[in-house]
Amino acid sequence: MSDPISPANQPLTAAELAAFAALTAEDLQVIDNAILAHCSRRWCQIAEVVRRAADALRPRHPELSPASCAERLIWLVEEGILDSQGNLDDLRFSEVRRPLPPAKG
Repeated sequence: MSDPISPANQPLTAAELAAFAALTAEDLQVIDNAILAHCSRRWCQIAEVVRRAADALRPRHPELSPASCAERLIWLVEEGILDSQGNLDDLRFSEVRRPLPPAKG
């Protein structure tokens, strides 16, 4: 089981920042894919998506914390790859989904 998500997002520790900085573009794509694999077009609690993605990534990236996954998920939201609702400063009270396709005419 993964580490619990803290009540409010905490800044990454120096060790987490160092581990994240060492990731390659390929590693980031693997992380993004793990996050996206746990998202759908229905709203999902971000803390649950992060927990599941971190658990799935643990064999390949044991140094990657749930907080690091959360940071990458927030980046996916900021890039418009995922939609969000709620307060991204507290992942327990926010949700994420894959964007809905554009409405037809």
